[in-house]
Amino acid sequence: MHTPSEHLDWATLMYFSFTVLTSTGFGEITPVTKMARTLIVIEQVLGVMYVAFLVARLANLYRNTGKHRP
Repeated sequence: MHTPSEHLDWATLMYFSFTVLTSTGFGEITPVTKMARTLIVIEQVLGVMYVAFLVARLANLYRNTGKHRP
């Protein structure tokens, strides 16, 4: 567990970022300031949008391969 005044290392910050992007949010690290919370909300939205765009792109590729060309 980290105290609010403690500086976090790169590995811990990457762990936090991936839990935010994947929307698992384990809760060991919590943003304290309004700016940090805003950045986390933006990262969460981008994570969800990335998955949506990836699924849409894969569906589009699958649909195009099923067409018969003369």
